[in-house]
Amino acid sequence: MFEYQRKSIRNTINDIVKDDEINVLIVDSKGNVMSDNNGKSICSDISNSGIFNVVNQDSGEHDIETKSLIEIDGIETVISSVKSDYCGWYYILMAPSSVYFQKTVIARKIIFTLCVIIFFVLLFVVMLISVKLTYPFNRILTNAKNVLGEKRSEVYRNELLCINDALNMLSQKTNVQEQILNGNRDLVRQTFFLNLMSGQKFNDNDIEKTLEFLDQDMSLPYFTVAIIQNNMFAKADSLFNKIENDIYHYIDNREYDYINRDLNIIYIKYNEHHISLIINHLIPSPKIAADFVNNLKEYIEKRFDAILHYSIGTVCNKINQIDRSFYDAYDALAYSSIYPTIRIFEHDITKKWDKNNNLEYGYIDSFVKSLNEYRLDNCKQYLYIIMNNVIEEHLSYKTYKSIINEIILSIEKLVINTKIDLSEIFSVSIAEQVESQYYIIDVFKTIECILGKILDHIVSQHSSLNSVYVAEAKKFIDEYYYKDISIQDIADKLNISRHHLCRVFKETTANTLLNYITEVRMNKARELLAEGKLPINDIAKEIGFNNTTYFNKKFKQNFGVTPTQYQSNVSCEKTV
Repeated sequence: MFEYQRKSIRNTINDIVKDDEINVLIVDSKGNVMSDNNGKSICSDISNSGIFNVVNQDSGEHDIETKSLIEIDGIETVISSVKSDYCGWYYILMAPSSVYFQKTVIARKIIFTLCVIIFFVLLFVVMLISVKLTYPFNRILTNAKNVLGEKRSEVYRNELLCINDALNMLSQKTNVQEQILNGNRDLVRQTFFLNLMSGQKFNDNDIEKTLEFLDQDMSLPYFTVAIIQNNMFAKADSLFNKIENDIYHYIDNREYDYINRDLNIIYIKYNEHHISLIINHLIPSPKIAADFVNNLKEYIEKRFDAILHYSIGTVCNKINQIDRSFYDAYDALAYSSIYPTIRIFEHDITKKWDKNNNLEYGYIDSFVKSLNEYRLDNCKQYLYIIMNNVIEEHLSYKTYKSIINEIILSIEKLVINTKIDLSEIFSVSIAEQVESQYYIIDVFKTIECILGKILDHIVSQHSSLNSVYVAEAKKFIDEYYYKDISIQDIADKLNISRHHLCRVFKETTANTLLNYITEVRMNKARELLAEGKLPINDIAKEIGFNNTTYFNKKFKQNFGVTPTQYQSNVSCEKTV
């Protein structure tokens, strides 16, 4: 029975311990080896060896592991033992210290590496959450999301939603649905193509049935979307309505046939300011679409003397893909706010501009510096430079928007730092005033106007405060003139910037701070020289000069004579 147990336990140990350098002995209570790894020590007596001495350290305890470091055959060996719970056997593990500690070190390294990885993952998560919640990063991220979100904004549908369900079932229409659709054929056309442009996907069968129902030929292999934008907005809605009708008739009567007969065009009113044209053409190039749009532009300008902007998207080879062409055209049209003199924007050109972020950010830094110094003229100059830089360098529209956001943030920061109430100046926020403007020139003019009002308000509000700053600065100088004080020391005392203090002092007293400090010291030096109680070296130190030569030079600059000459003149006057 014991032999069976011994072999069973041995097999289990061998399955667990597969390292040849680690030997596991099974030893009875008398010190006889009953089993080992290689069978060399079986039946040997180790009761008088150092190995069994380690085992006997806790022979009365069960489940208590003991470890010791001894030398066996000249090799430093780790001995670990534990007593069996159900018999008098001992399990003794013997391993060279190099093997034992090497495995321990590897385990520690693995654990340490895992801890480091977990730490950096948690740190990244915390930083990400902080960035998303911290101002102004939160606002910058929100603005970025809004810009991206504009591309996928919900299509303007109004009453078209009423027939949307019937349209989706066009291939399996019932009598009721057929009556609805037949009575609203134009709305079906409008809804179907708006859905396509917004990204809704239809299977080929539904598209074929819908086009057949609409009696719409779109059999040519390529599609390009063009967009016409009304930049007159609410001021000339009635005129734009007339322009819409003319565009519709221009297309419906195929007055463009002289360009190329291989064209099929769908007119879709996207919203009150945009018309979309889906151009179906024969060749895989946007040139034919560009030629058509250019002729349409000339036709509209000649008839109405109206300025509209046009854009052309990318070419796609399936009608089910026109949403991509539409969004590309919409992206290209965004540049009409920067380049109002350009009438047609092609995505193949504007996509190169999209990659251009080459702005000289030093101009923005200089603008912010001038802003914080209340230099309105300098601010206007830098705004003009920044605007021209955007236009001349063909900067991306995203970069342009980020510049405007940064300028707005710097103005809002100035407002916070100066603690002024914007509601006393404006009825709407700064951002709303700027965002209400479309063209880049109007945007920068609005920013200039906002700055002028804010800086004027700051100056008027802080005029009385400036007098307080000057009085406090003079008081500080009069009290500590004998110390090695600097302008920064005074600014820190008043909790304002060094530059602001110098400007306020100069504007109020027509004198610089350095000159005033020197005047106070020189007047005190003249008093001490007139008393005649201290030598000149001591007087120089008494008024804050560590260098007597420099003191003599400054004294002569102020009074026309050296301290020695002045003291001599005073003595002569007293004698007389």
